[in-house]
Amino acid sequence: MPPITYGTIISVNECEVQFTNTKFVVFEWEQGKLKLKAMASDKSFVDFVVDQIENAGQITYKKMFGEYALYCDGKVIALVCDNRLLVKPTEAGRSFIGNVVEAPAYTGAKLSFLIDDRIEDREWISNLIRITFNELPEQKIKKKKNK
Repeated sequence: MPPITYGTIISVNECEVQFTNTKFVVFEWEQGKLKLKAMASDKSFVDFVVDQIENAGQITYKKMFGEYALYCDGKVIALVCDNRLLVKPTEAGRSFIGNVVEAPAYTGAKLSFLIDDRIEDREWISNLIRITFNELPEQKIKKKKNK
């Protein structure tokens, strides 16, 4: 796991350290250094995000590998990973946000728009989701393979 290079410690207890919106558990103590491993996203955080963007369209989500894909009217528009909201990047979304902060959902993933400081602004975040939805291509229908 790569070292953590950002975040502010806001609380610490016996087995958990909180960095802004991301929880980490103690993974290993090695050579005087604490190694941390991210926890899967909390369903309560996903419910909060869904509630914030409910005016953007029909919002649903699917749990995958401890994290969540968020859908707006059937299109994947964002991921929730490590209790962070990562919106799919689009040019219209970039223009709307202005000063974009990008981050990968996981190591090796493409960059997405990391939404942190405006997540509580329901109107703003719903507008971003609608803008993103409108610019993303229609979802391809997968054909079943005959065996």
